[in-house]
Amino acid sequence: GAGPARWGNPSSVHRFGQAAREAVEAAREQVARLIDCRTPEEIVFVASGTEANNAVVASLVGESAPGEKIVVSALEHPSILGAAHAAAPRAGVAVVEVPPEEDGVVSAARMAAAAGPGTRLAALMLANNEIGTLQPVAELCRALAGRGVPVLCDAVQAVGKVAVSVQTLGVDYLTLAAHKFHGPLGAAAL
Repeated sequence: GAGPARWGNPSSVHRFGQAAREAVEAAREQVARLIDCRTPEEIVFVASGTEANNAVVASLVGESAPGEKIVVSALEHPSILGAAHAAAPRAGVAVVEVPPEEDGVVSAARMAAAAGPGTRLAALMLANNEIGTLQPVAELCRALAGRGVPVLCDAVQAVGKVAVSVQTLGVDYLTLAAHKFHGPLGAAAL
């Protein structure tokens, strides 16, 4: 239940802080179970899906060398497309957008083909927020296996509506936002 102990600093050693720490760790375990993580320690809490997507893109672009590239579906949320197009030119990194086919599904084979040598990230959302198509994320991950290309999956529109397993998908990064499945605003995870 909600009480004063929930407002403590989870890094503090006093009882209010320890109660807050327990609540955070319980939430981390729930989210890990929800998306089938290996361990709860893989979950990082953030304030929004946008923040989670921006963090992954900014981190990987920041680690890139000039001449490398990021491959994204043209359907990605602006938090991925915008972050990529803003950060990549400053780092000398190209952004390659792969458009969807006529049925609204982005071809995993076309994404994988675009992700040649020097690719720092491939981003493909799981469920499109405008047309509702489910994208072939697991197929993309299988095609990129062993090539050293991390895959970011924006699953904000999917979690809570369809079964989502990071193990089955094979993704390196997955983002979700609690308010999309009746959770609180300002709570998201990576």
